[in-house]
Amino acid sequence: MKSTFLGLLALGLAATPTAANAQITDLEYQSNVDGFSTYLQNGVINSADISGEITGSLTVEGNISSSTPMQLLSFDFNFVGNNGYTDGFGGPGFAWVSGPALGYANGTWIGPGGGPYRPFGFSTIALVSSNGAITGATVDLSTVNPGVSVPQSELIIGSLANPLDQGAAYHYEYANPLYGGCEGFITAGANATINPCSVDVGSSGSSTRTVVTTLAPEFDPSSTFGGVTLLLGVSVVVGGRRSINAP
Repeated sequence: MKSTFLGLLALGLAATPTAANAQITDLEYQSNVDGFSTYLQNGVINSADISGEITGSLTVEGNISSSTPMQLLSFDFNFVGNNGYTDGFGGPGFAWVSGPALGYANGTWIGPGGGPYRPFGFSTIALVSSNGAITGATVDLSTVNPGVSVPQSELIIGSLANPLDQGAAYHYEYANPLYGGCEGFITAGANATINPCSVDVGSSGSSTRTVVTTLAPEFDPSSTFGGVTLLLGVSVVVGGRRSINAP
């Protein structure tokens, strides 16, 4: 009975939950930008200087050197202007397609997009790596299939053609320029005010980016169940032994 108990106990300990390391990488980005904006006032298009910053954060799970597709957990990118104008792109990333099995490099995600530069195109997030380690990302986020008078915008960090370039740019149009933009709202005697009609800014200095990778414990539920089952078996043996020795 003693040897049986020790054997079951050893099996029970071997089957207790084991933790696997899930690699989580957080990226942060910031760039000062400047440029110009236009606005419609009393039927006249005016222009003004504008400055601000583009910031962003990105969280991914997995190893870029692995054949297992990485997971885009979340992203949040924003332009904040000194005149109070802001615009943002963000959300969970699980709806985007990715992975080598779909023809994209690991660490590249394709999502919905459009935008003034690529009507009916796609948004893209692609990690930049060196020697198997993530060092940054290129980002091209845009609005979805804009119509004639629907505001549209696009935020870009770096480029797929030159991943080492981490400059940023932002473009906004109140209305599709293919259909006249803000000028299309000018009518005889109109007193409409549209501000902004457009915004065009780009990096005005160096950009900063940080990459932090952590290993988070990840438990296997199936091994947890097995460990509990075997330990319950140990309890049965112990109970049986006590009942045998009872007077």
